Amino acid sequence: MSESNVSRTHQSHRNKPQSRACPCPTAEPLEGRLLMATIHIYPDDPFTGTGSITAKIATAGAGDTVHFHKDHGGAPIAYQFPSRLGLKSGNSSGDIIYEGDAATYVALTGAITDPGTVITKTGTATSHDYYAFDIPSNASHIKVQNLDFEACGIAVLNGSADSITITHNLCRNGVTDPAAQPPTYPLWESAVYMTTGLTNSSVDHNVFENEQMGWGISFYNSGYVNDHFDYNTFSNTPGGIHAELHGSLNANSGVSLSYNVGIGLTNKLIEVPGENSAVTNLTIQGNKVSDFAAHTDDTMGISVPLSGQYVLNLKVIDNEISDVPGVGIPDPIDHRAGVRVGIELGGVQDSGGLSVRSFLA
Repeated sequence: MSESNVSRTHQSHRNKPQSRACPCPTAEPLEGRLLMATIHIYPDDPFTGTGSITAKIATAGAGDTVHFHKDHGGAPIAYQFPSRLGLKSGNSSGDIIYEGDAATYVALTGAITDPGTVITKTGTATSHDYYAFDIPSNASHIKVQNLDFEACGIAVLNGSADSITITHNLCRNGVTDPAAQPPTYPLWESAVYMTTGLTNSSVDHNVFENEQMGWGISFYNSGYVNDHFDYNTFSNTPGGIHAELHGSLNANSGVSLSYNVGIGLTNKLIEVPGENSAVTNLTIQGNKVSDFAAHTDDTMGISVPLSGQYVLNLKVIDNEISDVPGVGIPDPIDHRAGVRVGIELGGVQDSGGLSVRSFLA
């Protein structure tokens, strides 16, 4: 090869444009995910088996909504569960929401202008098992809303649960066993019942009416942390909220029983009894109770006779208790607002911040 040819060859290489990396961003494959779904359930779906209520719930994932329709294209039909329906959990990325068609309902009168989704449970009187919805052990991220529980309820029985919301439901017409002599309560005593702990949860804005059980809400033992039982209404029931809190220091903490309303009760709006109680930062605030339906030895607005060395920072403030004569009071002249309808506190030791400021009207 001649010198001139060599030079031309080198020159041609020098004149070639250099390839450059594109400054544009490149797309990377995304993680596969499913969109949030609505799972439709109808009153004529079977309880178990192919295409059943339980089979449909098994397909739900975090962020999904399980919608219980009040009908299937016709007149509303009540669901009749033969046993408790176990609710599947969501996770930290989203709740599984169990909801119904909300009723148009006038609280305190029982008037329903548009029936919503009604849940019932068969065999309650013979099995004494009152509960239609079962929130299982170690459940989390479950929300139950806009359902009408007729003579049945919701239970957390076999283990603690976290991030549970029970809101804007009706719980009505719970009855004793009429066949028993004397009449007896079903297996447990309230429409919403817990025995084994609850954390970061809320039972709020529910209506409990004509519940002839002992209480609208009751919970027992230990493991209740950062829970709110607020803004509920209890009408024509024996009692509102019953909480027995036991255990060691900080076994129960940050519990609120506030802004609830009771009318036509025969027992108490709120009762937190018990020897060897254990609760830190219990707040009972802004509750209102009036028009007791009867006066008995148990009739009282709020009763908090706690005792034990682990009761710290108890606040009972800005509650209103009155006994205005109303329908069902045997003796409207006998107003016992200052005797049996009132606030009872006792045995609080080492409160470290006991605050009591409520009034009788």
